[in-house]
Amino acid sequence: MTIRVLINGISGRMGSMSVEAIKIDRALEFAGGTGRGDNLSDAIVRNKPDVVLDFTIPKSIFENAKTIKSLGIHPVIGTSGLTRSQIETLQELCAKQGFPQFPNLCPKSGEKEKLNEKT
Repeated sequence: MTIRVLINGISGRMGSMSVEAIKIDRALEFAGGTGRGDNLSDAIVRNKPDVVLDFTIPKSIFENAKTIKSLGIHPVIGTSGLTRSQIETLQELCAKQGFPQFPNLCPKSGEKEKLNEKT
């Protein structure tokens, strides 16, 4: 069984590099990509990925992750900049839906140290 991966932020450097990596890994299948101006929800419904790898910008990542999760898909966030509060919200959503959590996200500057103190 292969894992179907949709890349959100496909036009960027990391997005385009990820396409190449996915194409050479037999366990992965490239399910499509989205960029600026594309509707993420529509792309997910149309392409039916198992995972959405998101390489967008900090300003949109939190809403993107909630959209991905609302459609029952596993988000993999490759963008830093979430606040501690946003990370906690996403962790709660993951726990409710039985998805893995996001232990390796980089919060905004100054938040990382506070988060480390809690763990």
